[in-house]
Amino acid sequence: MAPRAAARLESLGFRNVLEYKAGKQDWLAAGLPAEGTRAGEPTIADVLRRDVPRFGLEDRTGPILDTMRAGGWDWAAVVDGAGLLLGRIDARNLTASGGMAQDVMEEGPSTYRPNVRLEELLRRMLDHRFDMAFVTDPDGRLGGLVTRRDIARALEAHRKAS
Repeated sequence: MAPRAAARLESLGFRNVLEYKAGKQDWLAAGLPAEGTRAGEPTIADVLRRDVPRFGLEDRTGPILDTMRAGGWDWAAVVDGAGLLLGRIDARNLTASGGMAQDVMEEGPSTYRPNVRLEELLRRMLDHRFDMAFVTDPDGRLGGLVTRRDIARALEAHRKAS
C-alpha cells in the first residue's frame, strides 16, 4: 500500500498498515540522476510550486479560508505530521463555518511524481480538463503543486531554447 493511503488509514484508527518498497520509478521520482534520450526533457520538478498551503486534519476552516484567500490559492493540501498528503481542499467548497479540514477535504487526490515529463502531464490536463495537480515524492510526502499555466510557459521556453 502507498504511504499516503497508509497514513490516512492509520489516522482513521486502522493498525498494522503496510507500505511498499522502492524501485526504479522511485529512483526517478526522487529526482536522482538519470541518463538516456529523455533525460534533458523538462519535468514537473522544473515548475513545482512548493509554497502551496498545507493544513492538518484538525485545522479550522475559517483560518484555512483566510489563508487561501490571502494567497490567491484555489487549492490547499491536508497533510499529516510527516507531510504525507491526505486530501485537498477546494476553495470553492469552503466556508468559514467553523468545521475542520477533515470535514471538508476531498480524500485521496490524484498526484504526480516530480519526474513526469511536462508534455505528458499537459496532455492529461487538457484531455481530462484540470488545471492543477499535487506532486508527491515516492513516499507520499507533498512536494507542492503544478499548474497548467506554469507547464505551458515552461514548455514554450524549452521549445525556444532548443
